[in-house]
Amino acid sequence: MTQSTERLEMIRVDVRDVDSLSAVSNAFSAGSSRCGIYVLHFAGGYEYVGQAQDVLARFRTHVRSWSHPVVALDFAPVPVEELNETERRVIQAKERAGVRLRNSALVGLPMGDAAVDVHVTRAEQERWLDGVTPDIDVSGRCTQADGRDRSGKNFTALALRPYYDVLLDILAAYVRHVLPAPESTEKTFWYVSAMPSTGRTSTWQRVAAITVNNVETLVIGETTENGRVFLDGFLNVAPGLRLPSTLNVELVEYRTVGQVQTIRAEAAFLEFAVYHPLVRDAARTTAMGLLRKGTSMMGRYHCVPLADDIFRRIHREELAR
Repeated sequence: MTQSTERLEMIRVDVRDVDSLSAVSNAFSAGSSRCGIYVLHFAGGYEYVGQAQDVLARFRTHVRSWSHPVVALDFAPVPVEELNETERRVIQAKERAGVRLRNSALVGLPMGDAAVDVHVTRAEQERWLDGVTPDIDVSGRCTQADGRDRSGKNFTALALRPYYDVLLDILAAYVRHVLPAPESTEKTFWYVSAMPSTGRTSTWQRVAAITVNNVETLVIGETTENGRVFLDGFLNVAPGLRLPSTLNVELVEYRTVGQVQTIRAEAAFLEFAVYHPLVRDAARTTAMGLLRKGTSMMGRYHCVPLADDIFRRIHREELAR
C-alpha cells in the first residue's frame, strides 16, 4: 500500500509475524532503487525517519539495534542529491502531525547537512552505522605527536598511575570502534579529558572521560576500597537501543539530553563490551547522532598528550593486525 507524507509517496512493508529481512528484501524488485527516505514503525506507536543509500543494509542494522520490534517500514526512492532536503521535509511533517519520533536528542541523525560531513561523508557514516570498520591510518596523527609537550598537572598525574597502560587499551578500543575518522574529528567534535574533577567523592574519581559533542559517552574512574584501587566506569548510549540482557544497564537522567542507558562495569569489561555487536552498534548510533549535532563547546578540555597516546596505541594495534 502507499501513503502520502508531505506529498511523498511511500511504499509500506508490513514486517509483523514474518521474517522481517526477507519481507523487506522481497519488496524490492531487481534493479529498483534502494536509495531514499524510510520511516520505521515500532510496536508502541513510535516512528523513526531516516535516509539511506541502501535501505536494505540500513534496515538490517535497525532490526538488531532497537529494543522495540519494528512492525512496518515505509520507503520512497529519492535521488541522493535530494536526500537531505526530503528527510527534513518528512521529519517536519511528522512533527506537525504529532507523531512520536525516536529521532531523539541522542540517537537522531539531524536532518540536512552537518558540519561533520566535511570530515566523514554521509556514505561513510552509513557504512559505519551498518557495522563496517574500515582500515584506518593514523600514522600522520602519531607523527604530529612526536616531540610534543607532555606537561600538564592532570596528564602527568594520570600517566604515572600503574594502570595507565590498561587505560590506554580501553580508551583506544572505544575511539577506534565507536568514533568514525577520530583523527579528523578530535577536539572539534569529541574530546578526551584527564583526571576531570566532576563527580569526585572520597572513594571514587574520574581518571578519563570521552565526550562527544557535549555528552559524556565513556567514563573511566578509579575506585578505592579497603586500600585497594581498581578501575571501573560507565558507557552511555541512547534509550531504546537494544543491549545484551546480561549487562548491568540503568536509565539515568541528564539535564541536557534527558534519559540515557548507562552500562556500568569494571573498566576491562567495558573494553570487551565495545567489541560486542549490540553494544558497538548502540555506541556508534549514539556517537553518530551526537557528532551530527555539531561541534563541542568544551574542546578546550581536550587532553592532547593523552590523545597522542591513544592514537599511538591504535596505530600499534593496526600494525599488529
